[in-house]
Amino acid sequence: MIDFIGLYWKKFLDMPVAAKAALVYLFGMVLQRALGFITTPIFTRFMTAEEYGAASVYYTTEQMLGIVAMFCLGAGWMDIGFQDYKEKRHEFVFSMLVLSNVITVITGIGVFSAYPWIKDFLRVEPMLLIVMFVNFFFSPAMLFWLREERFAYHYKWPAVFSIGSSILSTIVVVAVLLNLSFNRLYERILGAALPLLVFYIGFYFHIAKRVGYKVVVKYWRPAVLFNLPLIPHYLSLFFLGGSDRLMIAALVGEREAGFYTLSYTVATLVMMVWTAVNSSLVPFIINCYEEKNYPKISNTVLPILTFFGVICTFIALLAPEVIKILATEEYLEAVYIVPPVICGAFFSLLYYLFTNILYFMKKPQYVMIASISTGVMNIGLNYLFIPMYGYIAAGYTTLLCYLLQAVMDYLFSYYFLRTNVYDMKYLTCISIMVIVFSFGVLYVYQFPSIVRYVFILMILVGSFIKRQEIMRYFRL
Repeated sequence: MIDFIGLYWKKFLDMPVAAKAALVYLFGMVLQRALGFITTPIFTRFMTAEEYGAASVYYTTEQMLGIVAMFCLGAGWMDIGFQDYKEKRHEFVFSMLVLSNVITVITGIGVFSAYPWIKDFLRVEPMLLIVMFVNFFFSPAMLFWLREERFAYHYKWPAVFSIGSSILSTIVVVAVLLNLSFNRLYERILGAALPLLVFYIGFYFHIAKRVGYKVVVKYWRPAVLFNLPLIPHYLSLFFLGGSDRLMIAALVGEREAGFYTLSYTVATLVMMVWTAVNSSLVPFIINCYEEKNYPKISNTVLPILTFFGVICTFIALLAPEVIKILATEEYLEAVYIVPPVICGAFFSLLYYLFTNILYFMKKPQYVMIASISTGVMNIGLNYLFIPMYGYIAAGYTTLLCYLLQAVMDYLFSYYFLRTNVYDMKYLTCISIMVIVFSFGVLYVYQFPSIVRYVFILMILVGSFIKRQEIMRYFRL
């Protein structure tokens, strides 16, 4: 075992610095998601379904308001700024941090002024809303610093701080839930937020002191002009993937929002693996795209996508056991929403294949058109069907919208390229099979568990037999 670890450690040390940095950042991102998954059984057992649902609503609201309050300045604009202002990078970072603060304060004034009229939609108590905006004010500091370090291919200290802060926050919130019992919702949110806030404030003053608190206002205008058109895109992505919980809480109840959140936690099993794979796919697709070697892209990507289709079916078959591990018997009814949610996760992966192409072609506005259209459609369908059929309807409406978004992004990519990057007949067959198998699992749930176990065993045996072929496609 030691020799095995030593071999891979040597391979890591021999990598180019850019590859090492990418691998370390990827590991940190996967670890953060894994910590969220691992701690779910604790949260669902120490909190009622209503409290767990209320916490999920808080984090969903935080995600939504954060898009506006922090203006997504830590996204693509930072890398452009690092390139344009190489000699003034530190001043640029602090100026962006202050700009983010100004936007946060303006957004906060607007939200708190309108709170009496929007509180039923936000469903967040004023005290927790204050915690949220304090987080908005300071958290960009660590994000900007990490982005700056990553741009310079520095990875050691960023890995220490990002992974260390995640682990510390997880330990504190678990310790708080185990030892206190005054208000589970506050314990869950404050226990996770306060340790991170210490890191955020530390980075805030580090960034400020190294430039003597100097703000260069001329950096603000291009940042605002660049990000302003993208805010509707980011909000649309949120409404497509995250608004369900808010609407379920508002239209049905926080208990049902908790059930729906748990089903999405199961779907993150697929997304965690895809995050790792997609980071390797992007540079591969870029190289092939520049060479116009589309068959190579298709021949490599489609088997990987097929593998993920099998994973989706596998997790849907295993959903009752996963839910029993993650939560109590109270949550078992959530199993019936796992297949459509898992199927929606598959089509969200599919949409990335086409958006990657559109981004390489520098046509992000068409990605925005697709995301806005499907985001608005998702809200309308949820508003119509959740009161009629309950929270389960949200899984089906989101699945439909992810499917339409993938179709729209495909049509846009085909329009500009005038050719198919992927084998669309094969891709269509795989998509239909994932839908059929996912919904077939709903029928299998009605039979004794041994029936599901037979299917699970068949998938495992088939994967073992084809293991070398599967691994070959993951070595890009």
